[in-house]
Amino acid sequence: MRVCAQAGGDPNPKSELQHTAQKVCGVTPHYAIVGTTGPDHGKIFEVCCHVGKRVFPVGRGKSKKEAEQDAAGKALEILDAECAQKIEDQRRAAEAINKVIEEVALSVE
Repeated sequence: MRVCAQAGGDPNPKSELQHTAQKVCGVTPHYAIVGTTGPDHGKIFEVCCHVGKRVFPVGRGKSKKEAEQDAAGKALEILDAECAQKIEDQRRAAEAINKVIEEVALSVE
């Protein structure tokens, strides 16, 4: 999922998440302010990222934009981990199938 940044493109997490969400899910991420803390001159914004029906952990920042970037980064980390797990699961399944094929081939000989 980090192809855009690795290819010299925009490493902005919001852009990357938008690209990924549209490509994989056919939806655009949405952000919602879920809270603020601190005094007016030092507010911390808390923003939640939604991709389709899925809700990701809250991002925080000194501005709405910074909080949205943080939320998008957290969503990408989760999606990257899930993608890596699926790839590993598929690799293991392929190994198991290949082992069965080899055993069947040896038993036929």
